[in-house]
Amino acid sequence: MNILISTYQGLEDISIKEIKEITKKQAKIDSPSILILKNSTQLDLFKIIYCSRSINKATILIDSFNFKTLQDITNKISLINFKKYVSETFSVSCKRTGNHDFNSKPVFDSTVKIISNKYNIQANYKNPNTTIVINIINDKCYISIDLLNIELNKRKYKVKTSYLDINSCLAFSLLKIAEFNNKKKLLDPFCGNSSIVIEAALLSSRTPNLHNNNKIPKNIITQLNKTIKKIKTINIFGLDSKYINVKNSRINSKVAQISNLIDFQNYDLEWIDTKFKQNSIDLIVTNPPIITKRNEKDIVNLYKQLFYQASYILSKKGNITLITTNPEAIINIAQEYSFIAQEKRKVLIGNLNYEILKLKCNLKKS
Repeated sequence: MNILISTYQGLEDISIKEIKEITKKQAKIDSPSILILKNSTQLDLFKIIYCSRSINKATILIDSFNFKTLQDITNKISLINFKKYVSETFSVSCKRTGNHDFNSKPVFDSTVKIISNKYNIQANYKNPNTTIVINIINDKCYISIDLLNIELNKRKYKVKTSYLDINSCLAFSLLKIAEFNNKKKLLDPFCGNSSIVIEAALLSSRTPNLHNNNKIPKNIITQLNKTIKKIKTINIFGLDSKYINVKNSRINSKVAQISNLIDFQNYDLEWIDTKFKQNSIDLIVTNPPIITKRNEKDIVNLYKQLFYQASYILSKKGNITLITTNPEAIINIAQEYSFIAQEKRKVLIGNLNYEILKLKCNLKKS
């Protein structure tokens, strides 16, 4: 069995490393955002689905092929034997990336019609037993089967959200790029609804993404839950200048069952050096406010305050890892405080282009 793993363009290496940790097997990039894990077992599939925090989906790959036209896709789908997967109810999901003279709807409609007529069953979009997943990336099409119908990028702990909140898989990936582990002290000074610090706490405690989800076989849950660690020391700090964000963060952390692992405080950025000692924080991982024409002056000053404070509280080997849509502005300000970019990477989330920056202070610290 081959497993198709859908992740994010620019973060494929993070998912490959995570899959290796979970299964001890090496996935490979087949297209932007698409990984294939060959010669796998159903146990591998369930392990990935239960544990992974960096991917959208893990499905059973049925076929993949190159195409030139919409008709090429429908012709190929009509030849695939779906019988053992669609014995009861089914649905279809189609995602398309690239320039084509068609959108996802005709692919979706044609697939539903082909399977309904071929196997004499009706589609069930609300509660299907199986979903046929079609991923179209440029000139390549992937057909796979989703047995559990779970979007792995969604988190149950996100009871309180906002439009400024970042994708949880992205938050996890930021932590991996920053080289976070449970021995390092982590600060998010713009924690918002706390995707980053909650993912950090779950990562520290090795809590599976789908902890005790009843769609996963019980024997696998029992086996994988043994890896969960009990942690008493708090090394994760979430600060925000808005009390409502701190309040919402505490609610989300309680739902995630890790509220005891995060110290949430209502703090303005300019007072951070009164809370933390010099060189006491190992990592700052954050999603800072976005610069717009309306708020440019205020946000630029906020960025300056961030790097000023970071130069004091960060340890010698510490770094700032952040995500932004305006990397040039941040790099220019960072340089004023002797921070240089160690790593830059472009990431595509949906239709939005981001850049992740990992910055280190060049000042000699005592």
